[in-house]
Amino acid sequence: IARPLCGDRCGGIVGGMGNHTARPCEDKELNRLRRLQQHDCQLACAKAVQTCGFHFEITPSDILPAGSFDVELKGQDGAVALRVTRTLRDFERAWSQMQADWLFIASSGLAPNPPPPGVGVAQVGLVPPARATSTSESRSPPSPAMGLCTELQRWLNELACDDFLLSSRPMQDFLGTGTPGWPRPSAPSLTVLAECHQPLMIELAAFLADTPRDLVRFGYLSSRSVARQVDFAMRTMWRDMYVSRWAAFAECLQYQTVDDWRRAYKETVTGKCECTLEVFDREKKIGFAMAAMAARVTFDAGAGGSGGGYIARYLSASEVRPEIIPFEEGHRLRFCPPSARPQLQPGVCEAGAPSGSDERLEAASHIGAPSKVPVMPSYPYRVLEGFSELRIGQGVELQWKMQFGSPFGWWFGHLEELHIDPDRKTALATVTFRHFPANSRWYRLAVRFGDDELRPCSFGGFTGGIRAVTTNEQRHWMRFFPKEPVVF
Repeated sequence: IARPLCGDRCGGIVGGMGNHTARPCEDKELNRLRRLQQHDCQLACAKAVQTCGFHFEITPSDILPAGSFDVELKGQDGAVALRVTRTLRDFERAWSQMQADWLFIASSGLAPNPPPPGVGVAQVGLVPPARATSTSESRSPPSPAMGLCTELQRWLNELACDDFLLSSRPMQDFLGTGTPGWPRPSAPSLTVLAECHQPLMIELAAFLADTPRDLVRFGYLSSRSVARQVDFAMRTMWRDMYVSRWAAFAECLQYQTVDDWRRAYKETVTGKCECTLEVFDREKKIGFAMAAMAARVTFDAGAGGSGGGYIARYLSASEVRPEIIPFEEGHRLRFCPPSARPQLQPGVCEAGAPSGSDERLEAASHIGAPSKVPVMPSYPYRVLEGFSELRIGQGVELQWKMQFGSPFGWWFGHLEELHIDPDRKTALATVTFRHFPANSRWYRLAVRFGDDELRPCSFGGFTGGIRAVTTNEQRHWMRFFPKEPVVF
């Protein structure tokens, strides 16, 4: 039944003197060979543990008669996932049944793996006494109990690295996992799942972790092996949880290349994370219809209802009271539009921002204690240049502000006409604002733009640049389109 198991170093002695029956061994030589056997088997077991992520440990049973062994399945952290007691006959029966099953499958040409490795039954005395008596006179003295444990342990760990053999019915019966009340190999314990099926484990963690409490309990407190195996994915899970709760904040922090999402979550929920965002439908006043205005925004768990809310402090040349935005109105917040970021560079601060701006303001996003040196975000004050992406009839956003010292707001309209100047540095556009009646003085506006100049507007105030909006952006703008035409 058996074959040599540990290579040439011990000359096939690992099975228990199976290749040395032709000559007697001195006690000293026998002990040396046994030490080599144990050393090589330990190396094999270590290799199996590194490959499979879990391992078997076998010790002589202290309760049952001689020839019985305690078999434990352990994770890398030493946690016991399974414990059974088996006899030598149980080991032989498991191997024989696996061999018979494999031969049956192989006869159909469907065997996916090599045959199961031999357990060394004949050599280590695992056969019933009746089968061993015929060779007992020519055999070397049997290995001690610990030697048997080492050999059986190595054999099980070699099987453990083969999913086909480990999930076979004989092995399920041997391990007791095929009986009611035990998890089958197709539904392993949490330790085995964490150490051997990491992709599935990550999917399970992402499904369970709806809140920080769930994520901490599952990813950090359930067990050391689970914590170690899911550690590499914790950043992604914290980020996904952050994005699902504060999408606009997340977009701002991702642009700022924030990497510690666990800290970002903690700082945001405690109101210590502040981002420069743009707020649609400011204060829900008619004068800010179809506009997005720059503000410094924080989350406040105690504002806006049971789910918390946002505190928006608008950037303005004049003093403006903060607006409390309910959490369920988070769709009113957005970060600087993607197509404008390369030019406007949100987060890059300059000392030359307009003197009327709020000196308490800092960068586009800030986590932690406020800086002692006031730094002002300059991107809402910059003029957007260019006109290459504009097409007549499409939705556009116009930079416009009433006061010189205030930041620009984005005002949604449609591009009716576009005439590019001969120098191709500037252009003249006609923009219509369809939330006003067609006969309103606010319905149509002629704008010269394209360079970095701040120009007076016929409506009053000042204009900057114009950007085209995407289909998704226009669809989002339509969520704020007034039900009735705006009339002053």
